[in-house]
Amino acid sequence: MIKSRKIWYGLLLVIAVVVAAIAIFSLTNLARQEQITEPEISEAKGVAVVLPEKI
Repeated sequence: MIKSRKIWYGLLLVIAVVVAAIAIFSLTNLARQEQITEPEISEAKGVAVVLPEKI
């Protein structure tokens, strides 16, 4: 009974750590994507403005 409880607590701890790691990774990944996409969006706007002038 005690061993099975320890196993369950261990599994819960592992799952909690994995979930926390995924959450932190996704949050940092989202922050990076926002930083990367802002200049890309402004560049895309510049391209969109330049293209009609050339045509």
